[in-house]
Amino acid sequence: MSQMGLRTPMAMIGSPEKSMMTVETYIEYLKKLDGIAELRSHSGQFLGRLESKPYSFYSIINVQGFYGSSSSSTSIRNSSSQYGGFKGIYSPFNPNCSNPPFIACSGQPLMLVTRNPQILTFGLNSITPDFLLAVYEILGRSKPHEVSMKLLALKRTRATAIDVRHTIVIPSQVREESLMLSR
Repeated sequence: MSQMGLRTPMAMIGSPEKSMMTVETYIEYLKKLDGIAELRSHSGQFLGRLESKPYSFYSIINVQGFYGSSSSSTSIRNSSSQYGGFKGIYSPFNPNCSNPPFIACSGQPLMLVTRNPQILTFGLNSITPDFLLAVYEILGRSKPHEVSMKLLALKRTRATAIDVRHTIVIPSQVREESLMLSR
């Protein structure tokens, strides 16, 4: 088992069976990727780590960092960069983007991050950037006793309604305990 808690990154890819996931399952999946997965552009550009620590240098929710700032060229939150906004050619917020960023673990793609409901995913699943950022914002900026309540409230938002149409793939050979973080 690796230091980060995954048996092998390749076990996350494989040729898994698809299963429809609920909003709750999306949230649990993202919680398990906290601190170990990253956001990458189609060209391979590192766009930050999926991390709920709001002051971590690499976190996508660090609003003062290179990967969470609205002014950084490597942040999906920068509406005037190629990776952000409604017009960015690689932006997950661009509903027409054909090459959106993806979540990866050890360089292996896990799912696309996009608002484009018509995108061809070639076997990968997708999630909206709104939902992705909201989950990590809640995990990182809420008191422990408030997290469950806020995540429950997130289920009722528009961002979640878009996500429910997508699926997340978890290979049947990967058991839940192999995805646990070792903290």
